[in-house]
Amino acid sequence: MLGLLTLVSGCTAVAPLSVIGDQCDKASDCEAPLICALGRCRRECEATRDCALGLRCIQLPPPETAGVCQLPDETACDAPSDCQEPLVCAEPGGCLLPCDGSNPCIAGESCGAGGICETVPGSTLCVYDSDCAYPLICDRDQSCVIECTRGATDCAVGLVCVQDGAAVCEDGPCMCRIPCDPADPAACPAGTECTPCGEGLDCSESETDHYCERPAAGG
Repeated sequence: MLGLLTLVSGCTAVAPLSVIGDQCDKASDCEAPLICALGRCRRECEATRDCALGLRCIQLPPPETAGVCQLPDETACDAPSDCQEPLVCAEPGGCLLPCDGSNPCIAGESCGAGGICETVPGSTLCVYDSDCAYPLICDRDQSCVIECTRGATDCAVGLVCVQDGAAVCEDGPCMCRIPCDPADPAACPAGTECTPCGEGLDCSESETDHYCERPAAGG
């Protein structure tokens, strides 16, 4: 009995593994399938749609090939001190990794003028708005595009604001993306009608283009 008591008294408690957002030094500190990255336990990702709503996927610097999801307390910041190094405070993305030639971005993003990864409009396939990095939304073509709630003032130079279910910025001036023949009754899917392109949105010089559009409410 004395030997058994001695054996039991020699056991030590095992510290619980860290959960998402906890500080860590190595992967084994974190609960599976989390990994230790940027000093905290995080979820791996390949694209923003792999992360929870409102969180972005951050590409880790080489030689790492994985991306990791932002943490909820990293989605907003007011000063550099709000972010844990090596993250920097970027508006409106929150705490993000700076990018350059040696620190790339995830697929579908490019390194912007401010040294922060930005989603390339139209380059990312999506199903829901939450699949896109803020402030982009998912359009009818399943592409992440810029929403223009204040008209063309929200769009970059060379883009115009087009109402297509949601108001989004698109390459201008040719905007008819779902062409149709007005003489063909079956040209458009159910619930839509063949509509002539508006001024400045017509792709042809010799004739008026048409595209499929849902009729306005009450029309």
